[in-house]
Amino acid sequence: MTILTCGLHDPKAGLQWLSDKHSKKLLSMFDQVVVSASSLTDKPYLQRLSDQGYIVHRRKKNNITTSYLEAIKQAYALNPDTILYCDFDRAMHWVHTQAKELSCVAKHIEPTGYFIGMRGPKEYATHHDALRYTEELPNAIISDFMGESSRKDYLSGCYGFSHAAAEFIIKNLSFKSWATFGEWPLIMKKNGYPPTYAVCKGLAWENANQHQEEVKRAGSVNAYREQLSTPAEWKRRSEMALEFVSSLILKP
Repeated sequence: MTILTCGLHDPKAGLQWLSDKHSKKLLSMFDQVVVSASSLTDKPYLQRLSDQGYIVHRRKKNNITTSYLEAIKQAYALNPDTILYCDFDRAMHWVHTQAKELSCVAKHIEPTGYFIGMRGPKEYATHHDALRYTEELPNAIISDFMGESSRKDYLSGCYGFSHAAAEFIIKNLSFKSWATFGEWPLIMKKNGYPPTYAVCKGLAWENANQHQEEVKRAGSVNAYREQLSTPAEWKRRSEMALEFVSSLILKP
């Protein structure tokens, strides 16, 4: 049994138009789809997702980093053979643009029990500059610590696990800060779960799907994307970039 588990934060139900369109297709690709939603996500929208066939959990706290672990735990409790984690907005964009690819991606989990879906150069180029450029260095640093000969993408938000690997994560990782994303692949590799990688076209930028009104006000998707790279966003993303690798490079 393969379960897709997704984090969701959607206070204005901005994804409803897309999930109404594609939920039947997405649900047909996996044995179960779990949605682990933030406390601020629109309640009627969550009820709608539940009615459509999703297993919906509403988190008590809106902590982004711990939400990953909660989503994995919720899927693991259903006793699957494999788990694919992907944020719900990304999963919706994926099924909207590259449905065939998404339907096959879980096969990459099997070789090692640990899979990382990556954004290639074309997929990364679709993201706003403040995200794209501040993730390059931490990805390069983590890749170096992993002993990889080329830069990988550890920050995509798309990960797959065998049952045993998921159990290991639940027992050994805390997800208390963004630093977990730098530590996670190294800990997995050291404990017998070297990652399998695959570039996924469906992991192109998804943000505009959820913010259709903002896109309309901006005049186009490109204009909306450019508006996102504000000084405050550059600062936030730069601080995240340091935190991603802080436990690797700031050790005494």
